[in-house]
Amino acid sequence: MSGIGVKRPKNYNDLVAPANYIPGVGRGAHGFVTQSDIGPADAVEPGTQSIMAGAAASANGEGEFDKFTGFQDSLFGNTPYDDDDREADELYKMVDERMAERRKDKVDDIKEKRFAELDREHMDVKRQFEDLKRGLSSVTMEEWNNIPEVGDHSLKRKREKEKEIFTPVPDSVVEAERMHNSMETYLDPHQQLFGGFDSSDASTSMSAGKQKVLSRTLDRISDNVTGQTVVDPRGYMTSLNSMKTYGELELGDIEKARQIYRSMVDSNPSNPQGWIAAARIEEQTGRITAARKIITEGCQNCPGSEDVWLEASHLQDGDNAKIILANAVQHLPRSVRIWQAAADLEDDVDKKRRVFWKALEYIPNSVALWKAAIALEKEDAAMLLLQRAVEQVPECVEFWLALAKLQTYEEARKTLNRARKAIPTEPLIWFTAAQLEEANGSVHRVEGVIQKSLKSLRDNDVIIDREKWLRHAYDMEAAGAVQTCGAIVRSVLEIGVEPEDRRRTWVNDAEKALKEGAIETAKAIYAHTLSAFPNREELWVRAYEIEDDFGTVEASEGLLRQAVQACSASERLWLMLIQLKYLKEKDSEGARKAVEEAMAANKLNQEFISSEKIWIAAYQIEWEAHEIDRAREILRRARTNCSSARVWVKSALLEWEEGRTAEELALLREGIQKFSDADKLHMMLGQLHEEQNQVEEARAAYRTGLLKCPFSVPLWLLYVRLEKKHNSVTKARSLLEIARKKCPQSEELWLETVQLEREAGNLPLANQRLSAARQAIPSSGRIWSETVLTIPKIQRKSYISSALKEHEDDPYVVMTAAKLFWSLGKINNAREWMKRAVAKNGDIGDFWALFYIFELQNGNEEQKKEVITNCTRANPRHGEVWASVKKQKENRRKSVEEVLKLVAKELKDVMVDFSK
Repeated sequence: MSGIGVKRPKNYNDLVAPANYIPGVGRGAHGFVTQSDIGPADAVEPGTQSIMAGAAASANGEGEFDKFTGFQDSLFGNTPYDDDDREADELYKMVDERMAERRKDKVDDIKEKRFAELDREHMDVKRQFEDLKRGLSSVTMEEWNNIPEVGDHSLKRKREKEKEIFTPVPDSVVEAERMHNSMETYLDPHQQLFGGFDSSDASTSMSAGKQKVLSRTLDRISDNVTGQTVVDPRGYMTSLNSMKTYGELELGDIEKARQIYRSMVDSNPSNPQGWIAAARIEEQTGRITAARKIITEGCQNCPGSEDVWLEASHLQDGDNAKIILANAVQHLPRSVRIWQAAADLEDDVDKKRRVFWKALEYIPNSVALWKAAIALEKEDAAMLLLQRAVEQVPECVEFWLALAKLQTYEEARKTLNRARKAIPTEPLIWFTAAQLEEANGSVHRVEGVIQKSLKSLRDNDVIIDREKWLRHAYDMEAAGAVQTCGAIVRSVLEIGVEPEDRRRTWVNDAEKALKEGAIETAKAIYAHTLSAFPNREELWVRAYEIEDDFGTVEASEGLLRQAVQACSASERLWLMLIQLKYLKEKDSEGARKAVEEAMAANKLNQEFISSEKIWIAAYQIEWEAHEIDRAREILRRARTNCSSARVWVKSALLEWEEGRTAEELALLREGIQKFSDADKLHMMLGQLHEEQNQVEEARAAYRTGLLKCPFSVPLWLLYVRLEKKHNSVTKARSLLEIARKKCPQSEELWLETVQLEREAGNLPLANQRLSAARQAIPSSGRIWSETVLTIPKIQRKSYISSALKEHEDDPYVVMTAAKLFWSLGKINNAREWMKRAVAKNGDIGDFWALFYIFELQNGNEEQKKEVITNCTRANPRHGEVWASVKKQKENRRKSVEEVLKLVAKELKDVMVDFSK
């Protein structure tokens, strides 16, 4: 309903559009021509008009038509998207990206300028005053203190001042203040009698004194020039921290506690805890005088409580505390704590001694007092006191044992006999008696004493605790009583152990003793175990290992003699005895006798007679002693009794060392006929032909060996190097291809392939082979280390870091890290990483040689000797350069130190290659 004067809003949809108007052109739309613009189509029948209109709307999207915005659906949504459309879209996309890239720099400059302008317009207060703040650094402390305070000049303050009224002080107030600080001049009769000088100080004098002290304190801490305080801020804060302060709530709690404790002591004055608590609350608040007064009342009301007397002495100083304790012992003469506190107050030893003697008159059976008194005496006086102490306190084991230690052998025996009668249930007395016999040289009595102790303790219904007695054995060993320790072990080891569990339980006991550091106890346990199980080879081996680690060579030999008698058919035990004689004792004759004894003890044992290890050990003894004929004879007998490939190898090797080529060739051919699958025989035959420049024969030997041993990597390498040596790189490359197919996981073959290509000058192919090797054997740290040489120096650090993450336990990777630190001049880091490398695998001689070269260049004499010593102890046998140097004829008898220096000469240029 419309009213008069109401303006009707315009309806723009009813207006006629301007000429040439295209809907949506303002927002980027483009015009197009439709059928309706051209003219009406052919007439259709009335019945089908609505149906066709619906179909057209459905097909062409006319249902989404809007008069203002036009069609909303895609006109070409039903057409297929082919390759031409895709190519066109890509071209348009490339054009758009190119245009955006051309405008990028300009847009970035505009944005940067706009941001800088906004930053200047909206700068915060802190940044506005940055330049002024920097100027404050030149202001001195005096200028800073002279800056006037900011005054309050507001209108509100002015009005408040106007309201202030100043009224003169009345005369009565001034007179009252004057009278407060004055003295009364009236003299009472007492003053008149004594002349007026017997009166006490007035309160004004105390107030004046306090004011003077305060004034002097302020003057002392004030600077005469500027008025600044000169109190040390740190010291002042420290003093404040040491002061006990109380908040308002805490003061209220203290007052409540004070009232509660006062009520407690008033209601029950005979309760000592109430008096102690009341005194402590005053002590904590700093009222020492009040605390002393309260605890004094407590002593009067509870004279029989030692806690009250001790608290009272605690609150007093020096002589007053002594007086209180003197009163305390009158009420409590048998209180040990009071007597001890009284002795602690004395500074002089003689006075302490007199206090304890007086205390022992009242309490002669106090162990604590006797101990304290004895501790103050020297040996002779202590012995007298101990004699008196064992009479007064016969149940104290410590006094009996201490007295026995101070006496002679005969007197100690009598004392321990008296102690056993006084305390028949204590095993420590028996152990001390056995220890006494051992110390006196009566070792044969030790076992009897321990056995008597078991019988006596059982007669007195004492339960023998096996674990506790073994602990006592540990203590006896620590005291140096080894025989007593062994006797204790033998006496209790079988207690509570089932027969079928004996060996396992005893071995566990021995290993536990080793962990505890009780070596002699472990030896005693193994000795007892071996007496029960003499035919167990592993027990003898373990016992020998303990003796070898912690004992002497003589003891080790004695143990092995017992072992080979108990287990005469044990090849392992005989070998340990033989090696002990010629390796540790350097006794070649003794080692020969050990071999003869082994053969004689097992002459009917065919398995032992045919033992390869025994024959090789016998040969090694003669070879070390330069007895070549005897060594050759032993090997001849070994080939008869123990026909093994290793024996034939040793035989041929001996003839090679002596230069007997014909005998060596005969042995190798005969050995190959017997052991065609022994790759070392084929290798030695090929090397023999190489030494004689018989290349074809060497090739034939290697080919024959590879037919029998196709998976022998050393044999493949020898064949490849033969071909490479005689300028047949193509043949060597093909051999390596075949070898890698046979042994795809061999890092030696892959590295030989890489080296072949490098020597041939094919560096790209060498790097390709190295990459293939890394893919074939990803777990090989040696291949990872070889890859470092192909990487630029700037990238090596990150490469080695990633290699260490994957192969942190690989010695080759660790040594490569050491080389990196060495090349960077980080000597300490390089030394630590080299130590890690040789610790992870000390059998690689090349690592020791590199370590030795490093110390030659960067270490001192002690560090060089340490490397040589550790290398000799490790006795390395592997390493590419180490093995080749060691196997040379002239180096076979050289020591480890000599070989180390020779290998170091061969590897002296390794770091030069690494640093390239």
